[in-house]
Amino acid sequence: MIGLEAIKVQRNNYLAITISWFSGYFVLSILIDVIQQLFGFKLGNPLTANPILSFFYLSAAPLNEEIFFRVLLLGIPLFLLFIPSGKGLFLSTLNHPYKNIPYKKGKYTTLAIAIIIALNSLAFGLTHVIFGGGYEIGKITQAGLGGVIIAWLYYRYSLSSAITFHWISNYVFFAYSIFGYFLFKTPWNAESDNLFLAIISVVFIVMGVIFLYRLLEQLITKYLTKSKM
Repeated sequence: MIGLEAIKVQRNNYLAITISWFSGYFVLSILIDVIQQLFGFKLGNPLTANPILSFFYLSAAPLNEEIFFRVLLLGIPLFLLFIPSGKGLFLSTLNHPYKNIPYKKGKYTTLAIAIIIALNSLAFGLTHVIFGGGYEIGKITQAGLGGVIIAWLYYRYSLSSAITFHWISNYVFFAYSIFGYFLFKTPWNAESDNLFLAIISVVFIVMGVIFLYRLLEQLITKYLTKSKM
């Protein structure tokens, strides 16, 4: 598993870690959308006709979905599989699985965790289309990628990091849409022609490119180091 310690983000600054991962995801999600649209697959739009109601749904989703997908569908399985019974670590593990899972349990621990995260992320992507209202088939890939990152953040850095990531994706961007709508009468349910969204998008893109470059650099360095051993 990869932590951000290796790419010069403060080890204990979970907010900086979460923002960095979101920036990378933001860049990748744009690329996914562009590529999918070339083949006719669209993300869709889950927003209702009422901006206030849409704002409420998007604001509540990070808490509701993270409790369901991460705590119930990821935290509990990890606890049952890797935490010896009777240790009194149930709530602690649901909040931050990484600090309670014993890594000396066996060589297949990391693989098992990766499989659980992958299945959790697949379910996360599929449910966005099946139960997500206006989302279309292209959302599965984007939401699935987001699910992988959020699940990793939950496992490695705690539930608060997962909720923060999801909150940035939903609340922050839509808040700027609403702000632009009331201030400049720009469309609240479209990303184009919104100055505030354009500015924040550029900031996240720049941060995301830097983050992905450093992450790729670290992966290559790690691979080359292992190949020489």
